[in-house]
Amino acid sequence: MQKLKADIKNRQFKNCYLFYGEEDYLKRLYRDSLKAAVLNGGDDMNCTRFQGKETDVVQIKDLADTLPFFSDYRLIIVENSGLFKSANDLADYLPNMPDSTILLFVESEIDKRNRLYKYVNKCGYAVEMKPMNDREIKLWTVGILKQAGKQMRENTAEYFLGLIDNDMYHVKNELDKLIGFVGDREEITKEDLEDELGKFVEEVARLCDSGDDYLLTCRVLNYTKTRLRALSEMYKDRDGVGEKRGMSVMLYRARVTSD
Repeated sequence: MQKLKADIKNRQFKNCYLFYGEEDYLKRLYRDSLKAAVLNGGDDMNCTRFQGKETDVVQIKDLADTLPFFSDYRLIIVENSGLFKSANDLADYLPNMPDSTILLFVESEIDKRNRLYKYVNKCGYAVEMKPMNDREIKLWTVGILKQAGKQMRENTAEYFLGLIDNDMYHVKNELDKLIGFVGDREEITKEDLEDELGKFVEEVARLCDSGDDYLLTCRVLNYTKTRLRALSEMYKDRDGVGEKRGMSVMLYRARVTSD
């Protein structure tokens, strides 16, 4: 990962990159960082994206042979193509690709026996974006809060991380909501987690009663109007803490899934 950061910082690029693995947040983060560095403030006309398993290898090669327009580089981003799990001739083409073209692959799954993978790993840069372990995600959470001028006690952080799936995208998404929820106050407390979630429950219940399209959201979350109203009342009742944690886990995970 340090090599990738150096490439981005110094704008000294390989011809081809592969970001793969389970951590979607990191893949998006470095995809966007690499794109910004390559284009260097220029127009998106020198950036083309291909998506999905219907990606046409011939189109990629034709575009890669096209010189950039008033720029040093042309960037081609290919996402979830399956090219690293299937037979294709890109590995034969890449040694002859113009130096002005940078090809970035972003994939969920790859086969390291694949010829294209072997070429990118040897002559370009291939990096696996792995999920963080519990300790790493906790430190990362603290870092995000510190950047925002906020803090959270260790037991509160553990409670928060226990409510959601510990992937970086969902953690960041929920932290942003909490940071906005507490306003200028520095510390985020356990009560803030429950209050913010309670507002979410009440809002979904209100929208369902209004007959809005949020009825679809209600169905996706598998909550009936009666159940949402009961949950809303539970969160208004400060003494009713018995089932709060279990309900919080269910609601937070359901909300994360629906975001």
